Amino acid sequence: MKRIAFVSCTLVLLASTAIGQQTEEKKMNIFAGGGISIPVGPEVFKDYWKLGSSIGGGVGYSFMPWMSLYATVDYSNFPFNEQGFLDTYAADPLIKLLGGQIKVEGGSTSILAATLTEKFSLVGQTVSPYVLVGAGFYHISLSDVTVTVSMQAPFGGTETENGKSESAAGLIGGLGSDVQVSEGIDAFIQGLCVIGLTKGGSTTCVPVRAGVSFKF
Repeated sequence: MKRIAFVSCTLVLLASTAIGQQTEEKKMNIFAGGGISIPVGPEVFKDYWKLGSSIGGGVGYSFMPWMSLYATVDYSNFPFNEQGFLDTYAADPLIKLLGGQIKVEGGSTSILAATLTEKFSLVGQTVSPYVLVGAGFYHISLSDVTVTVSMQAPFGGTETENGKSESAAGLIGGLGSDVQVSEGIDAFIQGLCVIGLTKGGSTTCVPVRAGVSFKF
């Protein structure tokens, strides 16, 4: 009888230990993803730069199942919209009269944001939607732009505008959803709003990305 009781207690102890191990929450998280980025504001940024590419990643820690803090890095690059520029400036009456042509080279813009971001999740069995809110460092950089105007002499010529850059405080917000792929691995899709508090008004882009995260 004592032996049976001992075996029973041992089995209960082993079972409770196994359950505890299965339900132990993974606290650390690392993620990376890529996609597109949309130039939103100001107007000159939206009009003269094209849809760009975006990558991002970070590492986080879960304080609770529904709340995590992440250190994130987001990078977007936007090619210059030469056609948008030509639609505005090639319509100049003098250029048209002299049969001028305009060619633009360079002018891509890149945005780098490094932030501390809070993630608030509505935890589900497989799909977990979430909200992101954060703040940190923002850097925007414009490469050199060369404009060549070909017209009858003595008009025309080539002019190069040197690249510029600016650093400022940045804000980030967004919505997304995690989809569990396997134990400790999630796929995600998210839309962000990245705002730089630059001089003369904010500069904003909207990255839309998909990626994968690992919990451990």
